[in-house]
Amino acid sequence: MLALALCLLWLTSYAFAQDKPHEPICPEPIAHDAMPVIVMDDEQKPTTPSRRRPEPTEDIPVYKGREVDERAVVTKRPKPGYTEAARADHITGQVRLHAILCPRGYVSNIKVEKGLPDGLTETAIAAAKSIKFRPAKKDGKPVAQSVILEYNFIE
Repeated sequence: MLALALCLLWLTSYAFAQDKPHEPICPEPIAHDAMPVIVMDDEQKPTTPSRRRPEPTEDIPVYKGREVDERAVVTKRPKPGYTEAARADHITGQVRLHAILCPRGYVSNIKVEKGLPDGLTETAIAAAKSIKFRPAKKDGKPVAQSVILEYNFIE
């Protein structure tokens, strides 16, 4: 990869040094959306990019539970892990999160209403992001629903 970049740099500088018009290296445009994107990390192992989930915008209405015909049904709710630091400090309590269950089946806009120290809030957020559910419906169509998620941490 580095050798290719150096070669291209050399070809470009050589053409300019000759004061001649140079031919483009790729005369035809490449359809980038048709090609998979590979991201290289620090160890130069190819990894696929994380697919960012779009956040609901103002034009997507978000409903409360009482405003929909069918509420969202959680089919899988992973339990958050208890961190070693929290266990060593004997931290117990509840994490409350406000989140939106989007119509395409993912959780977004997670906001902390009540948190706990020693990484427990972060583990609750990670668990909330991996919730699986059937979206709420209004007039027969899937819609976004706001929910409160509570995670209890008891030693």
